[in-house]
Amino acid sequence: MKRFVKKIFIFLSILILLSFLIDLAISSVLRNDHQRFAGEFNVWNDIYTSKVDCAIAIYGSSRADMDFDPQIIEKKTTESCYNFGMDGHHFWLEYLRHREFLKFNKKPQLIIVSLDIFGLEKRKELYNYGQFLPYMLWNKDIYNFTKSYEGFNKFDYFIPLIRYSGEGKVLKSCVYTILDKNNKKLRFKGHMAMDIPWNSDLEKAKKIHDSLVFKIEKEPKLLFKKFIKECQKKNIQLIFMYPPEYIEGQRIVANRKVIMDYYVKISKEYNIPLFDFSNDQMSFQKKYFYNANHLNKIGAQLFSEKVADTILKYNLQNSLTKKL
Repeated sequence: MKRFVKKIFIFLSILILLSFLIDLAISSVLRNDHQRFAGEFNVWNDIYTSKVDCAIAIYGSSRADMDFDPQIIEKKTTESCYNFGMDGHHFWLEYLRHREFLKFNKKPQLIIVSLDIFGLEKRKELYNYGQFLPYMLWNKDIYNFTKSYEGFNKFDYFIPLIRYSGEGKVLKSCVYTILDKNNKKLRFKGHMAMDIPWNSDLEKAKKIHDSLVFKIEKEPKLLFKKFIKECQKKNIQLIFMYPPEYIEGQRIVANRKVIMDYYVKISKEYNIPLFDFSNDQMSFQKKYFYNANHLNKIGAQLFSEKVADTILKYNLQNSLTKKL
């Protein structure tokens, strides 16, 4: 009986080891697929390989990712900059990225928090869930911050290969990644420039909704305050920025003033500068946008000049240099 148990133990050990090695191989190839999941692998890879060394970090949703060009900000301020904007997600998962960033990299001196009207909501489904596949095995933080979403089950986080079952498209992309010579990165220092014309998103939204209402939910609100306190404790300077937003898009949000007033309240409570560009002249010119919420490439370049000018004008660069 002991001999049988020993054989079973050896068999299971070999099976687990083999599963882990195959999992490791798939994850390694998938991480190098620069075209999938809105280029999020580009950012996660830089984080987990400790390649981010920036004085200025930009946080936020896709509005951060697409609206802030680090290259322009770097050139004008002479300070290194990286964009951590996260496509399709709100502050709940932006905070996860913040934690992972600080865990594996040197802390920044300044964090620009890109605000948006839906930032303090928490969506139900785990949008763009595939971006977590290569990194989530035995990762406690990813587990804690994604488990409440509709997407993965508990076994996916702890048993090798389980999360890849049923992911035929993802596994097929691994083959393409190996063979594709044009597998270029979508993002430069986290920024994805959108050189595309105006689309019909706003018109579609108007047909479905007369107006939109966004919430300030309790858990994201508490997490947002926790983040602010943690940064202040670590002597990381914070500034809030609300990027340009096409005026017609602003008008269909029924409770926009309530949310903007909340951001103003938080900025005063914690003594954080807030720069609201939603009334900037750019917000009244469709030519700078590809939809109501996102700037196109030209718009992002112009806005990034304004961001750099703001940093210089309010003497934020000097305070950065003193800390470095």
